[in-house]
Amino acid sequence: MLATKAEEFAGKLNISNFKASSDWLEKFKFRQSISFKRVCGEEKSVDCQSADMILWKEKLPLLLQTYSPDDIYNADETGIFFRMLPDKTLEFKDVDSHGGKKNKERLTVMVCVNMSGKDKLPLLIIGKSANPRCFKHVKSKPT
Repeated sequence: MLATKAEEFAGKLNISNFKASSDWLEKFKFRQSISFKRVCGEEKSVDCQSADMILWKEKLPLLLQTYSPDDIYNADETGIFFRMLPDKTLEFKDVDSHGGKKNKERLTVMVCVNMSGKDKLPLLIIGKSANPRCFKHVKSKPT
């Protein structure tokens, strides 16, 4: 985005031989003390070294031996925060990066596939409303 804006400004200033290359962009960010920072983040929620996890890692291969990869499915949910701003931004190095209140409006989607990858089930949208506002003018969803 910075390179695009720089080329736009060069055009407005009638500078014809300017090219916002990746090398130019890196030098510009260094000169202006701009870095790419995470605004906020989350920590891991599972302790992989706990006794329960170690026991599970030992038992799982034994359980999976009796099933075909076509019969083993994995389903997980993921949230799509369709109105949330990005969690990383370009910022001056000496400025603290912390955003305001985040928009928590989301769609929850369940994804499911078998171990072999041959059977991918249609996405399942889990929401608070039967007809979410973000799909107001959408006639059909491939889910």
